[in-house]
Amino acid sequence: MTVPSSAIFRADLLGLFSATAPQMQQFVVREIMPEMPVEGATGEYGKLPASSFLSPPGKNVRRQRNAARARSSTVLEDALYAVREFSFEEMVDKTDERYAGPNADLVSVAAAIAADKVRLGQEIELAEEMQDTTKYPTTGTTGLVVGTPWDDFAAATPRADISEGKEALLNKGGEQDVYLRITRKQHWCLSQCEQILEVLKYTRAPEAELPLPELASALGVAGITLCTARQMITAPGADEPKAAPIWSDQHASLYVRHEGEMVGKSFGFGRSLVLSGDDGQMVYSYEEPSRNAELAVAEEHVDVHVVFPEAHFHLGNVITAPGG
Repeated sequence: MTVPSSAIFRADLLGLFSATAPQMQQFVVREIMPEMPVEGATGEYGKLPASSFLSPPGKNVRRQRNAARARSSTVLEDALYAVREFSFEEMVDKTDERYAGPNADLVSVAAAIAADKVRLGQEIELAEEMQDTTKYPTTGTTGLVVGTPWDDFAAATPRADISEGKEALLNKGGEQDVYLRITRKQHWCLSQCEQILEVLKYTRAPEAELPLPELASALGVAGITLCTARQMITAPGADEPKAAPIWSDQHASLYVRHEGEMVGKSFGFGRSLVLSGDDGQMVYSYEEPSRNAELAVAEEHVDVHVVFPEAHFHLGNVITAPGG
């Protein structure tokens, strides 16, 4: 949207978009899809096919005397990105500002709320992508249904489930660090699984929830991404507001994090492509006299961009479905 001519830009509040800002701690979109600046709002880039990250068969590179070397020709795939505006504005009534006193900065508080909503929108988009059973069926090379739900503490075999998923990812992109994405409830269930506790029984006393680094070690993954974000599911002003998780307890993921310098030139699931320059991230305020209010706006231009869908593996039926 067009920025009002009366807008007051708040460069001092751009830190609200930082992944380390307090209100951003609940979101994992920047952890799963690391941020990368792009020069234009739309663009095209060349992407290596996922198969190019695998080593060629050894017999093809052993040269016989007087024979030609083995060779191949990798054709880059054309890929497109397009950043979109994620924005939200929070209203501050001028009367509330007067009541709050001269030292209160309600506009900064409102800006933090707006930035939270902006990042929430991106988190929801990522959750919908990773939990899409049409794009990532829980069969074949894209996913699996776990052998036994992880809330069956005595019978669950999460190490086997994850080992199978890791093998599928490594067969698609070569040797890579593989990360596990889970919810809070899944974390608790894994902490009770007898198979996990057996592995760790000589190294630590039982705890209600195992520390993520130790759980990752027991499961053989490079790290664990814990998804805790929630959103309101009741109408504004409801007597009993309720929130619900964005991430389903029935779904989990294994993924390879894209950490290369160039989009499409290293294997990994995705990137948060943020428009570079002053227009990429903005925080500003403007007045609306007809409402006797000041509005704080947070705006971010970003593409929550899947680079290699092959770098994601979907785990289904991880927790017994309600009523199941």
